[in-house]
Amino acid sequence: MPNFTDLTREQLRDPNLTCGQIVSEVAKYLNCKPKREVVELLLDATTFSRPPTLTLTREGQVARREVVTEDVLGTKTGSTVITNSYFETGAIENIIIIKRDAHDVEISRIGFRHFQDGRPPVRIQAWLNGRS
Repeated sequence: MPNFTDLTREQLRDPNLTCGQIVSEVAKYLNCKPKREVVELLLDATTFSRPPTLTLTREGQVARREVVTEDVLGTKTGSTVITNSYFETGAIENIIIIKRDAHDVEISRIGFRHFQDGRPPVRIQAWLNGRS
């Protein structure tokens, strides 16, 4: 755990030191920090995911799932969009995963094709270059 004060462990354990004095020392420490650092400290994280946005097919399957990430102050840091296609049987056929930066510029794309005959999924190379 980080030390939020210049007080030593022994000083913090001193029975004459009140909780108010400790809080005052921590407040002095935090007042010198930028808001971002204080919020990161309090939330114990640097980025968060907003709830996903889902687009469903007529059959109720997930056709598209988008997750937007943001920093502790609520500024968008990126997003991931997963697009699924399905065989007529309802089994998954293709999955395309696109990662975007804070400005919605695509930074990576991965595609996978599934098979109904028991073969393992394969990576679709054409989609790696932004072609679909």
